[in-house]
Amino acid sequence: MTNYIVQQCINGLQLGSIYALIALGYTLVYGIIKLINFAHADIFMVGAYIAFFVVSFYAGMSSFPPSICVLISLAIAYLITSVCWEKFIKNKFEFFIQNNIHLFFKKTIIAIFKLASMAILTVAIYPVFYLSIKIVFSFKLGSLLFPVLIIYVMFVCAILGITMERIAYKPLREKPRLLALITALGVSYFLENFCSLPFVFENKYRAFPEIISRSEIIHIPVIKVAITNIFAINIIICSILLFCLWFFVEKTLTGKQMRAVAYNHHVASLMGIDVNKIISLSFAIGPALAGVSGILYAMNYGVLQSPFLGFFPGLKAFIAAVLGGIGSLQGAVIGAFIMGISEVFANSIDSNLGFAVAFIILIVILLVKPTGIMGKTEQEKV
Repeated sequence: MTNYIVQQCINGLQLGSIYALIALGYTLVYGIIKLINFAHADIFMVGAYIAFFVVSFYAGMSSFPPSICVLISLAIAYLITSVCWEKFIKNKFEFFIQNNIHLFFKKTIIAIFKLASMAILTVAIYPVFYLSIKIVFSFKLGSLLFPVLIIYVMFVCAILGITMERIAYKPLREKPRLLALITALGVSYFLENFCSLPFVFENKYRAFPEIISRSEIIHIPVIKVAITNIFAINIIICSILLFCLWFFVEKTLTGKQMRAVAYNHHVASLMGIDVNKIISLSFAIGPALAGVSGILYAMNYGVLQSPFLGFFPGLKAFIAAVLGGIGSLQGAVIGAFIMGISEVFANSIDSNLGFAVAFIILIVILLVKPTGIMGKTEQEKV
């Protein structure tokens, strides 16, 4: 009985480490702009699939899909175009055309100018990006493959997160929260269905190639418990990323600015903080963590089920964030490990209980402490 409990706790910690990285993205974005980014779970899915294509290419099992590079190049081109437009071109360009051109034609000219700039940049970025992937992953990286893969997936997911924020959420920042919430659902459905297209990820099962051979590193014969190297990697990576995030938020100037923006956007802007920059940064960090969790999930379970892969892990990670106190980084981690351990024990009894136990725990916690384990009560002034 003892070995069963200990082994299930180890399995629960392994699953909880995956949920923790996803939950941190939910709670980080909510803490900054009070938005539940439902599309966050689909970033987790993108991270897993990007890792699959990179590892397959490295192992010589398939070529890297050019369409993926086109989409990433397009996202980078959009970001460069939008930043350059706002920083350097917008005022001069609008001043040049505002006096003699009707408003409708003015907006049309601006849209054409932006699209042309994006097209030119995409054409310029694509070969550089595609060749860099082929060059980097054509070498025998050996033990460096895993860290290089993590950095690459974090970069891609961060770019996707920032692009998503600027296109879908930034225009609605001053609108009622319900509109942003509906938009988040729309972005989620769009990503799921877009990624199921044949030229993106396709809607089929894929076996994830083995990056690191699974082996036992600790075996306790007395209670018949084994700890694998995959479990150790999960815990180490999760711990490193959690520490880096905590240090960044609590000990750096940018982290203090993030806490100021989370407290009050308008006061933070009056203090000289670039609120837009801080919000974009939160949409980069959260998806980057979700991308790493996608790699860990693929390594642990070995099969990518479909482009709807992120639905259930994302739902459980969201419940973990609410359980720990949405907006609290420490609470998200605690809630994720509680969720992981409880799900593993429930699955060992009946596989159907694994889905139900998450909602049962959530209902109980919200009845006892509606703000979550480490959440704080917010007082609204009338």
